[in-house]
Amino acid sequence: MNQLALISLIVLSSTLCQLGSSLSPGRCPQTTEIDGGLNLSRYLGKWYEIKRTDLIFELGLRCVKTEYTVESNGNVAVNNTGVSLINTQVSVVGTAKPGTQSNVFAVSFFQFSPSAQYWIVDTDYETYSLVVSCNDVLGLFNLKNAWILSRKPNLDSDIVDQLVAKLKAIGVETDKLTTTAQDCGN
Repeated sequence: MNQLALISLIVLSSTLCQLGSSLSPGRCPQTTEIDGGLNLSRYLGKWYEIKRTDLIFELGLRCVKTEYTVESNGNVAVNNTGVSLINTQVSVVGTAKPGTQSNVFAVSFFQFSPSAQYWIVDTDYETYSLVVSCNDVLGLFNLKNAWILSRKPNLDSDIVDQLVAKLKAIGVETDKLTTTAQDCGN
């Protein structure tokens, strides 16, 4: 690898890590299927973001929620909304294409952007969902992001602790999780 590429990788890595993404050596962990497979019809609907690793497009957002709906072609529409630092509503709509496992999707939010893995690690459909996105970087590293979601604007701390432990078990740096304020009266 030439010196410029190495310097670029170091700068990119440190920037992403500061934003909350978890950059680790090696490839992404092997995804596992949810017991019995994901029941998509039960999973659809509104989810509130409880904790996350910060991504650049989520910086400063509070009251973040996601609405999942099925499109006519079988893909899943992902409508993320939140409130910015200047109290304006922001929204971004993406598309999740089903993968080979029922709980793993390829999500893209912009027409020409590459898709990202979206792995629903665990859910009970009625209370919580644990989601991880992992993408390989140059075949040498992997970049992980995580979200703890709830059907309500808050989630019991014991459940949050259990989900954080699951994240640790699959190599997500949980010290980079931030709590999403849900104080907008949704």
